[in-house]
Amino acid sequence: ADAQCSQNSLATVESYLSKLFTGNVTGAKLYTSGASFVFDWHGPNNLIPIAGTYTGENALDTFFGKVFTLVSDFHLNTDFAPQTGGIKTLAYGCEYVVKQWQEISVVKSTSNPVNKATNTVVYTLANNKITRADVFINDFTYADAFCPGQIACAQNYFTNAPGCNCSLTCPSEKPKKDTDIRGLSAATLAIVCVQMVFILSICAGTFRRQTSYARKDTL
Repeated sequence: ADAQCSQNSLATVESYLSKLFTGNVTGAKLYTSGASFVFDWHGPNNLIPIAGTYTGENALDTFFGKVFTLVSDFHLNTDFAPQTGGIKTLAYGCEYVVKQWQEISVVKSTSNPVNKATNTVVYTLANNKITRADVFINDFTYADAFCPGQIACAQNYFTNAPGCNCSLTCPSEKPKKDTDIRGLSAATLAIVCVQMVFILSICAGTFRRQTSYARKDTL
């Protein structure tokens, strides 16, 4: 019974994806739970405008409407899984099916490519309907494509949690080596300051230890 249940769930997801990747969003919606369906594309929304949670019967319409407004030449990297049209099945059971593929597209606003961006998707099923789709992606592959300038990150050494944003400074406007320090971005200066404080604190600790050892040697 469990084996048949697992096969049914796999068949449901594959039918859903078959409709979806041939542009038939309406057909794909028939395999979801409708009003209770949740489509969650995990990622930083401040860097990737398609990231977010989409719910209900129109979740797929809203998400893919946004996607095809923002990108062109969308297709899967078939070399990633040549036998199955570019889509791998990582795991499946009665309640969950895990699929993976690589997206290739071009962001219209920046002309930057989304090159082989890996998507890992966990589908949750109940009563042979997809109730939830959680899409996990490589953040920086998409962020680099959507950002019209450069991704700037300030590293917090105490929590090891990077905070990133899209700097609108275009690559052609990067400061040259002989540019005055005032031409550097605030983000760059912040990183340099944090790194200097971090290095100085290490050096200070090393100096104190060495001084302590030197005093012992003279006693």
